[in-house]
Amino acid sequence: MVNFDPRSSNVVVKILRFILSIGMVIFTLVLLDKVFGAMADKFPTLWYFLQYVRCAVADIVSMFLAPLLFLKIKLAEPCRLDDQI
Repeated sequence: MVNFDPRSSNVVVKILRFILSIGMVIFTLVLLDKVFGAMADKFPTLWYFLQYVRCAVADIVSMFLAPLLFLKIKLAEPCRLDDQI
């Protein structure tokens, strides 16, 4: 898990993080829609399964990759141990 403190910055940085995470999720959904759309054009059951996979990957991006990116580019600080108690 990402040791991410969402309270670690001011309002402007929080808005920037929100916009970046929404952009990452939309990019993931559009990219996987194009990739999976070519694969499952004539098979509706396969399309439903790939739709589930697409949403699951978008959830992973929003919950794990976005906070990790925020830590890497210094838009957030990691949680301190005394904050978790």
